[in-house]
Amino acid sequence: MSDASESQMPIFQVVVLLLVVVAFGGWGFLASSYVGAQARGVLEMTEEELDAAKGGRTLPIKARATSVAYFLTNAADELPNFPQVMSWHFQNRIWLPITIAGVGLCVLIGGGILKQVDSQLHPQPRKRKRN
Repeated sequence: MSDASESQMPIFQVVVLLLVVVAFGGWGFLASSYVGAQARGVLEMTEEELDAAKGGRTLPIKARATSVAYFLTNAADELPNFPQVMSWHFQNRIWLPITIAGVGLCVLIGGGILKQVDSQLHPQPRKRKRN
C-alpha cells in the first residue's frame, strides 16, 4: 500500500501554481482594464444581453463563453504592450496592481502557514549524532 503523503501535491508546488494563476489572471484584468479605458464608448454587448443584465437574469452560456474567450485573447493581445499597460495603471488605477500583488502576497503567506502546520503534523525524524 502506498503512503498517503506520496499521492499529495507538495505545498511548494501548490503555492507556485496559485501564484501563476494569480499572475495570469491579474494580467488579464490589467489588460482588460487598459483596453476598456482606451476604447471608451465601445459597447460589446448585444441588446438581448443588455436586457438580460438589466432584468437580473443570467447571461446565456454562449455569452459567457464569448466573454471568457474575449478576456483570454485580450490578455494575449496586450502582452506586447506590457510596459504601456503597467505604466498606465501606475498612473491612473494604482489600486489594481496593488490588489493583484496583495493577492499574491496572501498566497505566499498562506503557503508559509500551511508549511508550518504540515511540519507540526508530520515531524521529520531526527538523525542521531554519532560520537
